[in-house]
Amino acid sequence: MSIAIEEADESEFWIEFALDEGLNSDSNGLVLITEAHEIASILIK
Repeated sequence: MSIAIEEADESEFWIEFALDEGLNSDSNGLVLITEAHEIASILIK
């Protein structure tokens, strides 16, 4: 389970990175960050 948590956290990091670098649209990126954060939160519980 810890691997899944790490992967969800890393996914959130890369989505944020893509947004910061202008590689993804803000509206799409914010939805993806929210989803990644929710998945990580579920896995942590």
